[in-house]
Amino acid sequence: MSEMMRTARGDASDLTASPPTPGELVGINEPLRLRADDVHEAWGRRVLAIDLAPMRYLRDLLRLGVKHALDPRLSVDTLRTQRLTAGVDLPELDTVPVWACCEANGRVGIPFLDLVLDEVLARAEVVFDTCAHLTRERGAQARVTAREIAVLRARLVARDGTDPSPVGPIRFLPLEDVERVCGRAGSVARLLDQLQHMRAEALAVCRSRLDASDASSRP
Repeated sequence: MSEMMRTARGDASDLTASPPTPGELVGINEPLRLRADDVHEAWGRRVLAIDLAPMRYLRDLLRLGVKHALDPRLSVDTLRTQRLTAGVDLPELDTVPVWACCEANGRVGIPFLDLVLDEVLARAEVVFDTCAHLTRERGAQARVTAREIAVLRARLVARDGTDPSPVGPIRFLPLEDVERVCGRAGSVARLLDQLQHMRAEALAVCRSRLDASDASSRP
């Protein structure tokens, strides 16, 4: 087993582990060789490279947006510092907590909700591509959650007469629908938790296979 994978032994239990250093990522995109231990090593590097900090930022952003929409008197942070730290280059998202609002009929408007949900789904897809074949059951559960998010995303472009035309970057939807996806215990928060477990489980599988390969190669 390589030294990099040895140092990652504790990572499966650390669901908020930092991404690897640049030195650890050398060769991550090199073609896979034919030996089994090389394949497991290369895939382990890909799993280690998954950075879920942007997903945590997007989850927190949506939670804060819903919270401010329900109580606009609250003093809210734009989460700009968290966005920059997470490497999300979408400055327009700094307006989400500030502009989120609620109509008199109870419908909630979250600015740029389509953009945020697109980011969530795209980043989830990276984890699926990298980890799903190593964590089939958990991956299947996460895909169900992602579909829940995609349903709300589709409603933001539907012209079925049930929603008013969007005003600027804001489209209003029923509170219960928004909370079900974007709230504290919503689909986005649940998806992030599932992705974190997928990453940890996939890393553990790679490490276990490398251990087995090491053991079989000993005289």
